Amino acid sequence: MELKDRVEKVVKRLMDDKDLKKRFDKDPAGVIEDILGVDLPNELVNEVVDLVKAQLTAEKVGDALEALGGLFKKKS
Repeated sequence: MELKDRVEKVVKRLMDDKDLKKRFDKDPAGVIEDILGVDLPNELVNEVVDLVKAQLTAEKVGDALEALGGLFKKKS
């Protein structure tokens, strides 16, 4: 499994499970290792955490833009 696939798996689980997301906010490396079922090397942990956080932020921005989308439609 490639890094991208692993990040997507983690993000999906976090988006689907609010309690897990709360745990991630407190212990991101531990939660990622639990989800993936592996002990990540120290030099890789921060990179994976950063990628997951970036993806979660992108998801939040996308959801917000989608919600706001209706505000800017032309009136007929």
